[in-house]
Amino acid sequence: MSITVDIRGIPELREKLAKIADIGTILQPPFERGMARIQAHLSQYPPLSNANVPSGSPPESWYQRGTGTIYARKRGGLTIRRTSQQLNRGWSVRRDFGSRIAEIELGNRVSYAPYVHLGSKQAGFHARRGWRTVEDTVRMFEPQLVSDCAQAIDQALRG
Repeated sequence: MSITVDIRGIPELREKLAKIADIGTILQPPFERGMARIQAHLSQYPPLSNANVPSGSPPESWYQRGTGTIYARKRGGLTIRRTSQQLNRGWSVRRDFGSRIAEIELGNRVSYAPYVHLGSKQAGFHARRGWRTVEDTVRMFEPQLVSDCAQAIDQALRG
């Protein structure tokens, strides 16, 4: 008993696969668009909360975005602790696009960024005030990124 297997289209398949040999060039545009969406979403601050405005009579302290904590002195005047590292401006992107790799990494150089944006380390008061986590943001934009990458690959195969 013998079985014959006829596989057709191998030369055509090889030709199409050769077109996507430079995967980095193909995936860089959708990766860049996806990362820009994620970064823009994470860079948005939630609305001001009671921690960001002077309250009480007289006010004791509050956090002013872009500056730091401000303390009202009992005898008048203010003491300003300039602790803000400007979280929304601390984002950086590392890229590696080559013939066999497509990688992009978003980071934030601000020392307290994990306690604001990283789900496993996010302080409860940041969560309650509406600060977005990296994990939730990536999950939100992942379907669009996957779709964009699939379209780029399809277009490369159609050539």
